[in-house]
Amino acid sequence: MFQLEAMLPLLILAFLGTPVVLTESKSSYHGLESGKHFCTSAPEGKNVTGIRAFVKGLAIARIQLRFGQEWGKVYGGSGGNEAEVELENENIVGVFGTTSAFVNQVILLTDLGRQILLGSFRGRDDYSSFPKKPIYVLKGVCGYYVPGGIKGIKFLWGTLDSTCS
Repeated sequence: MFQLEAMLPLLILAFLGTPVVLTESKSSYHGLESGKHFCTSAPEGKNVTGIRAFVKGLAIARIQLRFGQEWGKVYGGSGGNEAEVELENENIVGVFGTTSAFVNQVILLTDLGRQILLGSFRGRDDYSSFPKKPIYVLKGVCGYYVPGGIKGIKFLWGTLDSTCS
């Protein structure tokens, strides 16, 4: 039931021009936060130079990032067909994708205008992730996984040659 008395203080502040900040409790993960947690990010002074996704059926089963010339640890479930992306003098500046019970697709956008598709365009829910500042680039990935694949994913951003935020 609508109660005018409860809304009156907000209305008065709005009329006076006082900014009112309403916060929403929202996860920064795309997909589900269930299973085993992982997080990987570029060491200071290094950048993301490649990505491997292991696709099993309609799910991204595992993921691995390369920092400089070295590949990091593989995170996720088991199996899957490998799709490898090398970045050549470019950085990831945005990510789109789809999720359902698993992360189904990741589309990487680079600062040279390239769009790189990993996985299958099959999710019910789509997502996007961009850095808060235009000078930031992809520095890492966190997520949740079960044996069947990655359930939820979050992207970490930072400046070139720095750590992520």
